[in-house]
Amino acid sequence: GRGMTFDNVFQGGASVDVFGASGSNPLDKWKVSGAGVQKVYDKSVRGYVLRCDGDRPSIRMPKDERRSLGLVQPFLVLQVLLSDDRSFSFELH
Repeated sequence: GRGMTFDNVFQGGASVDVFGASGSNPLDKWKVSGAGVQKVYDKSVRGYVLRCDGDRPSIRMPKDERRSLGLVQPFLVLQVLLSDDRSFSFELH
């Protein structure tokens, strides 16, 4: 549908990659606020991850809040590694 971020993405499979560190600019569809959000290589997972350091970084998708994600999958799965000394919050609208 019009105004949806994932309207041209195949969603008939088991999953859709919404938030990942693949590609040259993985945050191009996201609105990033605050400093410290960066793509880095993590040896423990043997791949790239998005690291959120700094003072209260925020990531929102889609960039334009008037748009919808347009996801049709019945589940949302998050893989998050949290450090013991950092707070974390997640909002879904």
